Amino acid sequence: MKRQVLQLSIVPSFEDGFVLTLLEKRGRESLSYLLSHKELKRPTSATLESVGQEFSLSEEISVTNEEAENILQLLTRASMSLSPEYALGVDGVVYELVVSGGLNEGHYTWWGKVPKGWQALTQISNALLRLAGKPEIPQ
Repeated sequence: MKRQVLQLSIVPSFEDGFVLTLLEKRGRESLSYLLSHKELKRPTSATLESVGQEFSLSEEISVTNEEAENILQLLTRASMSLSPEYALGVDGVVYELVVSGGLNEGHYTWWGKVPKGWQALTQISNALLRLAGKPEIPQ
């Protein structure tokens, strides 16, 4: 059975974005991880009218248990402010990180630079980006 552990979405204003999802695969006597990588097509007026999200590429990347456990350790050690700084903008990049634990979920969205007090999100996001061979988020 596959279970979502983390999901990172990066959506630039004028370029295609992508979604990385760290999945846990539990068997009767085994535990493994994989990273789902989906490239998002930038919305156009035609896709805005359609329901759902358009993907141009979808692949699964093998992740060692050690790599996944290192990311999960970042989650358990993370400390951050619950109240983000105010941000407003027009063009830029929207980041979204969803942390799942069964019926519990943490959902974090930021625009541009990560808000003060939320630096742990950059560490966690960059760990996922390295696994996918993507450029890291500047700190």
